Amino acid sequence: MVGSVKKATMSRNLANVDLAFRGREIKSVILRDTRKDKNIIHGAQALNAQLRIPTRRITRDFDIYTRKSPRAEARELERKLDTKFRADLFGVKKAIHPGTHRVMHRATGESVADYTRMPKPRPETRKINRVHYVSIAELERSSRRVLKDPKAGYRHHKERETLNIIEANRRLGIIFSRRR
Repeated sequence: MVGSVKKATMSRNLANVDLAFRGREIKSVILRDTRKDKNIIHGAQALNAQLRIPTRRITRDFDIYTRKSPRAEARELERKLDTKFRADLFGVKKAIHPGTHRVMHRATGESVADYTRMPKPRPETRKINRVHYVSIAELERSSRRVLKDPKAGYRHHKERETLNIIEANRRLGIIFSRRR
C-alpha cells in the first residue's frame, strides 16, 4: 500500500514538473487556438497581457469567452494538447459556474483553460498580437459589479486585488485608454 501511494505521489510530482516546463507550449497552443477561433481572453490573463511585468497577477490558466459551444471548444483544445504532447494528459469537465467547461491536466488536476459562452453584449476588447483580450476598462467595470454583489463574497478578495493593480498602474501612467 505504501509503495503505491509513494508511486502516485511521485507521478504527481513529475506531472507538476512536466506542466511547469511545458507551460510555454501549452500557452502557445491556447493562444493559437484562441486567435484562430476569434475567442476573447478575460480575467487575470487579459489583465497581465495589458500590464507591465512587476504588477501582474499570478495565474496559469486561461479564461476564454467563446461564440461556439463551450464544451465543444474545450474538447477541441483538449484534443490539440493531447496531440501536441502525444499522450492523453488532458481532460474536460464541467466547472462549478453553469455553462463553463474546464480543460484539466489529468495528473495534477490543475486547470489549463475555462471556456464560457460569450456574454451579450460582447465585451469591449483590445487586440494584442492578433489575440482579443477584454479591455482594462471592461475588467474594472466587471470587478466593481462583482464587489456590489453580496452573493459573490467569495470573489471579493480577487476583485479588490484586480482594482488595486489597475489603480496602481493608472497612477504610474502605464495604462493607456486607447482602443486597438
